[in-house]
Amino acid sequence: MSQDFYLVMNDTFLGSYMASTWLERFSTRENFRGILLKGQQPSSEVLHQRRLFHQTYAGQKEWTDEMAATLASLYGRFNDMEQVMVRMYGFPAFTNAHDERARFLGDDINSEANQEWLQQTCMETKPYFFLYVSQIAKPWWIDITQGRVLNCHSAVLPYARGLYSIENVAALNDIEFFRKAAGVTVHYIDAGVDTGPLLRAERLIDPFQFASIWELKACLYHLGCRVYVQVALDISGEHGSVPASIVSDPQLRGPNYLRKHFTPEKKKQAEEGYLAMKARAAQPASE
Repeated sequence: MSQDFYLVMNDTFLGSYMASTWLERFSTRENFRGILLKGQQPSSEVLHQRRLFHQTYAGQKEWTDEMAATLASLYGRFNDMEQVMVRMYGFPAFTNAHDERARFLGDDINSEANQEWLQQTCMETKPYFFLYVSQIAKPWWIDITQGRVLNCHSAVLPYARGLYSIENVAALNDIEFFRKAAGVTVHYIDAGVDTGPLLRAERLIDPFQFASIWELKACLYHLGCRVYVQVALDISGEHGSVPASIVSDPQLRGPNYLRKHFTPEKKKQAEEGYLAMKARAAQPASE
């Protein structure tokens, strides 16, 4: 019996890469119930202009200042990593709300209205929720869904937890620890932060192949899209089994990095630390 499932993500331009990956794979699957978006629903004109923009530039890797201004007007602030994503992978094909099943949750996924909706939804079916959102889900997400809530983390757990984790690790300028943490992890959500049972993790063979920490971050996001889709396929399939999760050793857990930890100074340290490690890694091993 196939399992119903949802993708829950931010309504940002960066999110359109994840949305496009999922829609390309799941748009015709009846048990894919759609994308839930953190953010206020834009006007119908903005949604139309977004769709037109993606249709026009899908796959293109070069862009102009005018295109950047248009994109900023449609999605809001446009950051460094999103620019790198375009240069490396081109503009994604679909908007976040391309599919008619898309639903906007407002700015707070933990609102009372969303709690009521989740309760009603989980009374009718027992779906899985794949989160990739910049807000910690309250415990009632776990209670109502009976633990069927997952997260995709842009680092290898349990070594690098929290927000801007791989950047904070880069700032440490520790090659071996960075190699250990450079990858992605899909895990179940529990009461802690990035402490839930692990379902799948992938580590980059060469994390120093990139020109900057932001190219690495773009690669990790792109990798995360693919790995998350694969886990969704495994969980929502009809083969009568789901991937077994593994609880990591708490003693291996790295610090929980918070948004406030990633200051402008820390960002500079991350950029410089990555380049310093890259230079050392390129040196031939001493005989």
